[in-house]
Amino acid sequence: MQTHVQSCGCKIIQCYNPHCHITMERRLVDDHVRNTCQWRTVHCGYCDEEHAKFNEEVNGSCLL
Repeated sequence: MQTHVQSCGCKIIQCYNPHCHITMERRLVDDHVRNTCQWRTVHCGYCDEEHAKFNEEVNGSCLL
């Protein structure tokens, strides 16, 4: 039973990205980290740097 609890996809855990405090079922974390987390790393087409998604362009320019 303890082994199941440690790996259960329904267990509520926090996002792996630093600064993200969102919690969700373990089975949903990988998709969140890759696709919807505002703290995921993205490549900026404006400054050609890697940074958190929330710093991405607004109105066609980089926020950094």
